[in-house]
Amino acid sequence: MWYRNIPFFRTLDDVEGREIMSISESREFRIGDRILEEGERGPGLFVISRGEVVIQKKALAGEPEVLARLQPGEFFGEMSLVTDLPTAAEAVASEPTTTIFIPRRALTRLLADWPELDLKLSREFMRALARRLYEADELLITYRLFG
Repeated sequence: MWYRNIPFFRTLDDVEGREIMSISESREFRIGDRILEEGERGPGLFVISRGEVVIQKKALAGEPEVLARLQPGEFFGEMSLVTDLPTAAEAVASEPTTTIFIPRRALTRLLADWPELDLKLSREFMRALARRLYEADELLITYRLFG
């Protein structure tokens, strides 16, 4: 079962994992495919099972600024689960990529019915977001120190 290989889902038991699998779908992307467009409403959570996804921000002039390169086991689109704000960056497949997609509405309904699962996934979201905030702070400090 694919969820056992994804650190984000490491705390799920078999029943919870099967519930997540029941609302998930596999999506394939070619090099250069835009998975998420900056400024649109995020459709749900994407977990990379194969390939690489670049998270980038449109620059005022020139090439987009790469914010992150995500590998198998990492995820993106999670902000759409907690806010209705448009996406702040775009996600692009930088090589042939397979993701597990979990639609926002389906996951929201599932978590409303499974409070224990909601708690487990909320903890994993907090860990991931705290790590990303730490990394962003480090980049900001480096930029300020070394311009």
